[in-house]
Amino acid sequence: MYYKIILIIISTLIIIIRENTSNILINTTLFDPIVISFALGQIFRIVFINKTDINLYIPVEKYLSIGIVMMGSQILISKSGLDNIKLIYIVITSVLLTFYLSLVLKKILNIQSSYAFLLIAGTCICGPAAISFVSRITRSSNNQIANAIWINTLNGFLLVILLPIIAYSLGLNPNQFGIWAGASIQSTAQVISSAALYSDNSVQIAIIIKSLRILLLLPFMILISFHYSKSSRNRLNNRSLLLEYIPPFMFWFIGIVFVFNLVDQFIIYNFSYSSIIYNTFSIILEVLKSLSKIFLSLSIFGISYGFNVFSKVNFNPKLILFSFGSSIILIISNYRLLIT
Repeated sequence: MYYKIILIIISTLIIIIRENTSNILINTTLFDPIVISFALGQIFRIVFINKTDINLYIPVEKYLSIGIVMMGSQILISKSGLDNIKLIYIVITSVLLTFYLSLVLKKILNIQSSYAFLLIAGTCICGPAAISFVSRITRSSNNQIANAIWINTLNGFLLVILLPIIAYSLGLNPNQFGIWAGASIQSTAQVISSAALYSDNSVQIAIIIKSLRILLLLPFMILISFHYSKSSRNRLNNRSLLLEYIPPFMFWFIGIVFVFNLVDQFIIYNFSYSSIIYNTFSIILEVLKSLSKIFLSLSIFGISYGFNVFSKVNFNPKLILFSFGSSIILIISNYRLLIT
């Protein structure tokens, strides 16, 4: 029990520091709570795996579901930058194009469906958080989730460094690179890291574009549910159609998204003059955001603890190639749409 308290304290401190600082270094991928939880899981595994008197157990599925449902409170239309039609077009078109071309690549490389959808979601939407979400739809094992997360993180780290170099050689201005990075790189922390490497002026637009991608989380998950159910061996009957397409936890997620958007719009149109109501709602959003990250971090720690990243069995070149191939598709499609 004590290790859970320690993990919660560590996650909470990191989240509080990240949310209350403008320091670019603190907001980079290295200080992402999910990445740190994965690393801590590996450290605990090395230290305690052979000690039978220490029983480390975390209810991964329960914590994943709670964290994902709470994440729904953060998907607000008012904060997504929906006033720019061209940016919406770029994000939606490139995500859909990447999704379907990645399915073609999946067939070429003969990638297992559950792995493919985990990696595609991580590439197209928001890295490890999206992988955690999709894992509940595909019913992936902890080993599959951990494998997908470390491959996605490795992919993201390389893109953080390589994309600014490529953009510089292409002569992109800070605004163009912010759009490109926000639409192409996996997690929010990685987007901020890469944009900051290129120019301070790239960061804000990159965050806006990234927010647009996160807004696509819900429809993207429904799309994955549909395609995964079609690819699974157990064909659906009419009675189980809806429940198979949309797993039970997603109803809670959809409900949270709907309720918080309703409240958000109500406050905007009726209480825009009241700083007390607006600030109270903002505090509730921040608390739920932090709690979501804490539950996701705990589940990722539990997944990582049961996964040996150094094992040859878990090193799959085809999965790495698939992940990078999917990212390249997203990067190229975003660039082509950006310059047209």
